[in-house]
Amino acid sequence: MIEELTSNLKASEETANGLKDRLKLKDDMLTYSIRNVDEAHKDLQVKIEEFAAKVTEIKEKDEQINELKVIRTECRKQICRLEYQLSEKDKDLKASAEELEVQRESHRELIGRYNVVLTHLNRFINNMENKLHQTQNPRVEGMKRAS
Repeated sequence: MIEELTSNLKASEETANGLKDRLKLKDDMLTYSIRNVDEAHKDLQVKIEEFAAKVTEIKEKDEQINELKVIRTECRKQICRLEYQLSEKDKDLKASAEELEVQRESHRELIGRYNVVLTHLNRFINNMENKLHQTQNPRVEGMKRAS
């Protein structure tokens, strides 16, 4: 019986040693897994920080884009206002040009009339000067008739 107990004890010790070895192996594997998880956690933390930085950068760019869109809208409004003002000025200029053309035509007619009057006036003055000259120099008149 002691032999059997010794044998059982020896078998139990071998089983215990095997279990102890297996436990040590599992402990080593768990330690290795924990290290891997820690490294993976650190890598994940770095990636999360990089992602957060990119998200912040994207948000800033999105804000800039929105500001540029507001500026673009204001520019479009200003362009519309300027185009309207330009069309109004264009209408005014066309009306002024038409009015100037009418005035120019009217002035041409007046100049033509004044030229006719001036021509008649020059003839009248020349006739008057001739008559005055004839009355002052009767001999010249006689010479003109003789020739």
